[in-house]
Amino acid sequence: MDWWLNSESASKFQDFGLLVLRCLFGLTLSFRHGWPTLADWWHGEISYPDPIGLGESLTMFLMGTAEAVFTLFIALGLFTRPAALCLVLGFATAFFVVHAADSFATKELPFLYLSGMTAIFLLGAGRFSLDRFFWRV
Repeated sequence: MDWWLNSESASKFQDFGLLVLRCLFGLTLSFRHGWPTLADWWHGEISYPDPIGLGESLTMFLMGTAEAVFTLFIALGLFTRPAALCLVLGFATAFFVVHAADSFATKELPFLYLSGMTAIFLLGAGRFSLDRFFWRV
C-alpha cells in the first residue's frame, strides 16, 4: 500500500510529472501560439510589440520561433534547459515589460507560461527525455 512513498517510486512519479509538464506546456504553446505567430510573420502580417528595440518583425520571428520550435524541444526533452531559458526570458519580457501596466487578467497567460518554463528550466527534463538518453543529465 505504501508503494508510492518509497524513493524509487517517488522518483519515477517525479520524472513522469516532468514529462507531463514538458508536454502540456510545450505542445500547447507550440501549436496554440508559436506556429500561428510564425505563419502570420511569414505572410507579412507583422503586429508584435518591440520591447527591446529589435524591430517588430525580428521580435515576432524570434518569439515565434522560440514558441514554435524550442517548445517542441522541451516536449521531447532535448536541449531542455537552454530552450526553457530562452522562453523564460521572452515571457519575463512579456510579463514585466510589454504588459507591465495591464491588469493581471491581461497578463495572466504570459505569467502562466513564465511559471511553467521557469519550473522546467529549474527542474530539467527528467528521466523520460532525450537529454537523458544522449547526455545522461
